[in-house]
Amino acid sequence: SATSLVTVFLGLELLSIALYIMCGFARADFRSQEAAAKYLLVGGFASAFVLYGMALVYGGAGTTVIPDIAQRLSATSATNPLILLGILLMGVGFAFKVSAAPFHMWTPDVYQGAPIPVTAFMSVGTKAAAFAMIVRVFAGGLPHLAP
Repeated sequence: SATSLVTVFLGLELLSIALYIMCGFARADFRSQEAAAKYLLVGGFASAFVLYGMALVYGGAGTTVIPDIAQRLSATSATNPLILLGILLMGVGFAFKVSAAPFHMWTPDVYQGAPIPVTAFMSVGTKAAAFAMIVRVFAGGLPHLAP
């Protein structure tokens, strides 16, 4: 399991990049190309939120190692505005990744245009991976904010 925010981010992005390609795999179908473009834009937007949030958490905590972040938050005041804003931005990015309301408006368009096996994997596999990432980051590094 990943113990660094950098490893968590890279793992999720490797999965996302493969899905962007698979989503537009049916090159003859216009809807598939449109779905890939929408998924790429929304995924990039969500990734930017997550990465910026992780950068703010790093700036406030001084480390990217999840257990060390929890240790530093318990040792110091948990009201550091950098860390709180970073947590908020990471939460927004994760909500986009798992299609949580109100960040789910892109999902029907992408699922309709993607090939059926890709849609099946996107609707289950990526959500499971993103939820595991949420639990890992918030329960491991930020236990007072765990779901």
